[in-house]
Amino acid sequence: MHTSLAVHTDDNWRQLLQFLPTGWQDKAKELRAYHRLRAVSSVELLLRILLVHLVDGVSLAQTANIAAQAGWADLSDVSILKRLRQAEAWFRWMSLELVTQQHPARLRFERPAWLTPYHVRSVDATVVSEPGSTGTNWRVH
Repeated sequence: MHTSLAVHTDDNWRQLLQFLPTGWQDKAKELRAYHRLRAVSSVELLLRILLVHLVDGVSLAQTANIAAQAGWADLSDVSILKRLRQAEAWFRWMSLELVTQQHPARLRFERPAWLTPYHVRSVDATVVSEPGSTGTNWRVH
């Protein structure tokens, strides 16, 4: 069993929900993070399942197993992947809302006019070496 499951108590979950931007549940529907909830009883539960995968770093199959064992939903790993892909714009919106709430004066996300004719991509990378490793274990972009 995954060791971080101990932090998935309802008290911790309620505390986390306090930090989400106002209107996050309505925005999920507006941004088409789901068409109908099928097998998941609420938007809150959908978010909880997706965050297990994203935050805990467990596989989609493990996420499906955790959701089933917790009694949240009976989903396949493929179903969770599809829901995660649908939720991209919703997660982007929540992230931008959280960032601008914390630092409204410092961050600007509009594209400058002088960049209009260009297709700009920004790429960054880091190398991760695990303890005892003699080389690169992970390359994160």
